[in-house]
Amino acid sequence: MVSELDTVKSIKQENSSLSYLQTFGRKANIIFLLFAGMGAVVMQSPLWMWSIFFIIIYIVYSAVTCYYHRQLDGREFLCCLVLCGALACVGTLFCNILFQLLLLRMVIRVGQLRAVRAAAIVGAIFALTALIGAKVINENFWMDIAYNLLGMGIVTIMAIHMNFIFRSKKDFVELTRQNSLNFQMAFTDALTGLFNYRAYQEKMAVMQDRYILLIIDIDHFKKVNDTYGHEFGNNVLVHLANIIKNSIRYSDMAFRYGGEEFVIVLPGATEEVGMRIAERLRVQVEEQQFYFEANKITVTISIGVAVRQCGFSAQMVFEQADRALYIAKDSGRNRVEAFVS
Repeated sequence: MVSELDTVKSIKQENSSLSYLQTFGRKANIIFLLFAGMGAVVMQSPLWMWSIFFIIIYIVYSAVTCYYHRQLDGREFLCCLVLCGALACVGTLFCNILFQLLLLRMVIRVGQLRAVRAAAIVGAIFALTALIGAKVINENFWMDIAYNLLGMGIVTIMAIHMNFIFRSKKDFVELTRQNSLNFQMAFTDALTGLFNYRAYQEKMAVMQDRYILLIIDIDHFKKVNDTYGHEFGNNVLVHLANIIKNSIRYSDMAFRYGGEEFVIVLPGATEEVGMRIAERLRVQVEEQQFYFEANKITVTISIGVAVRQCGFSAQMVFEQADRALYIAKDSGRNRVEAFVS
């Protein structure tokens, strides 16, 4: 299963990719504007000074939005469209490329539903402003308009596919995240964060290797709840779960079996290791400070230990550890006892 951290990281990467495309589009705008400015100076068209004026405004605007904005919004789209139209009206070279870059960024942003509308707006503004800035209107002019409109159509289709790829990836990440949450809800105890009884059954059903089983029970827990309240009792459960998490190895598994009873599975461990871990847990819980209305409360646990031998079922091992736990409680509690066949 993919963890929650992994899914959140994937979503962040997805948003970062879209932002990167928008930033790249703005930088590409600036590069083509510089070429357009050089062309205006070299060609010395009648309105070349106006071209330089609008190019400088466009470069500054692109630089500012590149720094402050992550995604293209409607206001930026309209401002860029007006600037592109102004450049086309004064006959600036390469302004058709600026229209296509703007259209590409807009379609990536809005997706298929509004792509046709965006393409129609950009195409209409391009044709209108080109008509205004044209020196001669002839067959070559109309062929140039048709060629650029065809190019805008191809750009729109490419952008729609790019948007679809990003959206599909985002949907997959979200579905994975939801599945991860469902898995956690089904197999994790909500209060303590440990595996629950259902997870214990699932994992023990496929467990074939040798392991040590620890059953932990909080001594006189019903009395604790009755005396200090269930909120205090929940606090004890959470603290015990945290002690368990910090005391076991990476390969070990800890479960809240039910109520005040916890189970720890130590794969590949020896009985000596199991007893040492159990004793350390017992001491840590006994030394843990609990307070209720400025009164210090001592909580203890009893632990039963059993070894899973070859040919033993999970149920048999659990029953052996449960018998050891019963002996620990019958012998005065706050003890660790191992099952002796």
